[in-house]
Formats: sequence, C-alpha cells, structure tokens
Amino acid sequence: MMPTKIMQLTIMQVGIILNGIILLSIMNPFVIGRVVRASSYCPRPNLEKQLQDHLLAGQAVYVDGPRRHGKTSLISHVAGKSFPKRSIKVDFLPYKTAQEAEAALIESWANEQGLQKGHFQKILEILSQLGVRYAVAGLQVELARETTAQGKLSLSRFFQEADSWAAKTKKPHLFFFDEFQAVQDFDQQNKSEFIKHLRTAIQDRPHLRFVFAGSVQHQMHEIFQLPQSPLFQFAERIVVRGIEPPERFHRFLANRFEEGDRKVQSSFWDAVSDIVANHPQNTQRLCAAVWNTTSKGDSITDNQIETAIEWIFQMEIDNYQSIVAQSTALQLKVLKGLASEDDPHPTSQQFLEKIQHRNASSVRTALKRFASEGWIRWEKGHPILFINPFFKEWLRRLS
Repeated sequence: MMPTKIMQLTIMQVGIILNGIILLSIMNPFVIGRVVRASSYCPRPNLEKQLQDHLLAGQAVYVDGPRRHGKTSLISHVAGKSFPKRSIKVDFLPYKTAQEAEAALIESWANEQGLQKGHFQKILEILSQLGVRYAVAGLQVELARETTAQGKLSLSRFFQEADSWAAKTKKPHLFFFDEFQAVQDFDQQNKSEFIKHLRTAIQDRPHLRFVFAGSVQHQMHEIFQLPQSPLFQFAERIVVRGIEPPERFHRFLANRFEEGDRKVQSSFWDAVSDIVANHPQNTQRLCAAVWNTTSKGDSITDNQIETAIEWIFQMEIDNYQSIVAQSTALQLKVLKGLASEDDPHPTSQQFLEKIQHRNASSVRTALKRFASEGWIRWEKGHPILFINPFFKEWLRRLS
C-alpha cells in the first residue's frame, strides 16, 4: 500500500472536485520520458551553438551519448530555431529492415512538406514520379512499407527530389535521423546495403542538412568511425552528457519549483546529485517525485529526498520485484554487489570475494544479461552504470 501521506499529496496535485467537475491545480512541471517543449527546455548554449554552426555551414553531424540525456530535445530545439517548418525527423528504432526505414523516411518528408500551404498535391506528384505506393488520409500520406522491396525506388532519386524542393524554397532543409544506431540491428545484407546507398544518396546535396543521433555509443562509433563503414568520417561528432554546468540546470529546476510556490534550499541539490549524478532525465524524475510529495509553501531541503524516493519505489516496486524473480541467486548477488559500489569492477578478485563467488566467467555472463535487458550500461571504455538509479538505490536497501 502507498503511504497515506503520499496518496493524499498526490491527489492534491490533481485538484479538487466541485459539483462533479475536476478543478486542476498547478500541474507537476517536470517533464519525463518525452521530447520537451520550449517552455520546459533547459538551454544548453554551447552545444546549441556547436550544432547550429555545423549544420548551417553544411556539415553533417552525429550526436551520441547515453539514453535520456536530452539528445533529441537538443536537436529538436535547434531545428525549431534554425530550420522552422523545414526539418524532417525519422526515428529508426521501430524498423527492422532497410525497406521499412526508407518508406518511413519518405513518408515523413512527404507529410512534413505536404502540410505547408498549397504543397500537398505537388508532393503527391513527386511520390508518383518516384514510383512508390501510398494511401491518402486527409492531408496525410502513408507509404506501403514494402514500397522499395522490388527496387522501384532509388534513395538517390528521392534525395535529389528533396534537394530540388529545398532549393526552390531558397533555404536549407534538415533531415534528423534519430536512434540511427538501430540500422546496426538490420540483417547484415540489409545493413550494409542501406548504409552504402544512403551515403551515396545524401552526399553532395547542397540544400540539405543531416544530423544523426544515437544512444548506443559503440554502434554509432562503428558507423561513423570505422574505416570500413561507408559513413566513415562523414559527420562531425557532438557528445551529449549531463547539462553543464550543473548549477544552470539546478537554477532552471528551482524556478520550476518556485512556479508552484515551493522554495528550494541549496542543500537539496547536493542530495539529488548523490543519487542521480548529473543525469537530466533522472534528475527530473526525482524532482517530479519531490513535487508530488510536497505542498504549496513548502521549503524543500535534502530532508524531502527520502520521502520522494519512497514514492518512486512505490510506483516501480512491481518492476523491481519482477527483475529479482527473474534472476538466479548468483545474478542477484552480482546486482546487489554492483549497487553497493560507486565504481564496481565485477570481475576483480575483490568483487568476487565480496559476492562469495570464484568464477569471473559466470559473472560476465550475468553482466551480458543485465545489459541486454536494459538494466545496466556495460560498454567498453565506460564504467558500469545502472540505467535506473532508483533501482540501484532499492537494491542497496534490499536485505
């Protein structure tokens, strides 16, 4: 059961009922799990300028960094400022084949440009000239996902049309390929052919700009840094990590608290950093929990952290318990051992002695499973990190 105080406070955040109508109070201002809008975006001037300068100069860019660090929000913010109504975003994560990705790319372009006044019929003419199959619903088009399977479409032909279209507007257009590392999960032939054809199709397009984003760093490295890749050194790299300096992010979040008449004391941010470091998404998750467990007029200090963490535990306990239930005795020992250290070295003799196990190979097997399930980040050259720091905190307290 959720503690009574937390349940009451959560209801207070929704509002009160008057004559059967819910009157909303000030809603929780902390955005979690989606691209943030302008009012919720914390400026990152150095990264914004770096990205904007590269793109406006015609240089392709790839942006990488851990998940949930604001890559998509950063790029979307720059796109909105520098390429208003001239940016096309394609998320590669849902697609399993080159054909599906190509169809999604063309569909995104057609719908973005077709929404501009007077352009829809012209876009349909271009699609017909490209020989792709599509359906129309209102002012939206949907391409058959097998549209390129029989070789009817050339990516080069498509980008030639897109470049000509941009030239007529006399302003560059931006293609934003999100979660681009997903192409590495295509089958080998699909992957090799798609990357090769894409490189040929997008080079020498003077009126188009390209930005790639990915959250699996070693896969992005393979695409853009290995000499055997067709996209080797095609794009400049920008790395997105925590918002720097952290004080800027803390001031931004403190202002959000003040909008709800909650005053944040400086000791609060030290306690937050101890749990979530400088991770933007997890910082907002913790702030959202603090908001839900405090009231208008409260002074927020490090004393509120514990109640907020307990609130998060209550929200996520089913998931935590499911992970424990799926784990072997050894795997649970490894998880608890990882959680107990800030910089764990799980195959070291000291760690093995700590978990009372001798076989480093079986520990590596456990780590591979944790990484594949998305519980930890385990990449060469990077420290092991829990994706969810609140799960780590819960494991620390698990007897």
